[in-house]
Amino acid sequence: MTRIDELRAQERQLTKLINKWHAENEFRLVILYGTGGIGKTSYAMQTLKQVDPKGYRHRFIFPPSQFVQTVTYLRENNMRIPALVWDDMGFWMYSLDYSDPFVKAAIKFFNVARTVVSCIIGTTASMKMLTSAVRNMDAMSVKVVSATAKEPVSLAKGYRQSIQPNMMRLVKTVFEDEYPRHMEDDDFAWYKPLRDSYVNHAISLMQESIMSRSRRPMKT
Repeated sequence: MTRIDELRAQERQLTKLINKWHAENEFRLVILYGTGGIGKTSYAMQTLKQVDPKGYRHRFIFPPSQFVQTVTYLRENNMRIPALVWDDMGFWMYSLDYSDPFVKAAIKFFNVARTVVSCIIGTTASMKMLTSAVRNMDAMSVKVVSATAKEPVSLAKGYRQSIQPNMMRLVKTVFEDEYPRHMEDDDFAWYKPLRDSYVNHAISLMQESIMSRSRRPMKT
């Protein structure tokens, strides 16, 4: 057995926490951040696969409409699940979109999400991409970095931040977790078309923006 195989067989530290939160009827927002290709989504998938082996692929979300549909379905069917992954959350909860009605509504929902889910995992390239209302929540942040230059292994470092009564911010290291950076082949084959759709959506938004600008009257 290779080291990659050994790491893949290990229980993820975040898996343990999600199972605990679910059993104790708690809720946590967890933000995974790191450079592109470092393995953020892979860590989220490995975690969710351990938490929900049969339904983990149905718990991945990208567009806001899918997020709303999912939590609406859970609420209408009186379901409470361990976790959801909002992949590329920074794409939608962007720091400069703080006045967007959906962003405001989603942040309010996070405060009552415990009824339908124990953990929402969001991924983003940088914490600065997220609107400050999300960054300032009593959430767990997980920084993903390369563990070694010799192997495709990443390191997830979990931090818990909280606001003290004196308004001081306290940051505490919760876990460090080495894991295989890449998804398993079947998971990657499923995820790649999904990821490509994210890119296509982003390109469409840029195209719409350019068309909108071109329709504006020229200033004289």
